[in-house]
Amino acid sequence: MTQPDLSTLDRLAARAIVSHRHRRTLVCVLERGERVSVAEVARKIATHERSERDQPPEPSTRRQLTVSLVHNHLPRLDEHDVLKYDTDASEVVLTTPITSESPDAVFERLLEPALGQA
Repeated sequence: MTQPDLSTLDRLAARAIVSHRHRRTLVCVLERGERVSVAEVARKIATHERSERDQPPEPSTRRQLTVSLVHNHLPRLDEHDVLKYDTDASEVVLTTPITSESPDAVFERLLEPALGQA
């Protein structure tokens, strides 16, 4: 598993990522530089979070997740330069070089910088 590259993250950006499971999952399911629609981001997060149960994500779950992404998570991560969120095109591009297969690994790796200990 590749570890996150923390050299470009400040403490506030690290906190923005680790403070919610959807944000931790988001940085795991997107490739750096990949342009993805908000609907596809919601689908990827919902699928990743339900993969342990071997069940497809419910449409209502994806709708709720999309609303949460649009009004909370994407603007917050855009503010910290973790990703670029184009509201007009409803597209997202991951700009921070974080790669990991597990949201828990992202959390553990970013916890020290988020607390200001790195």
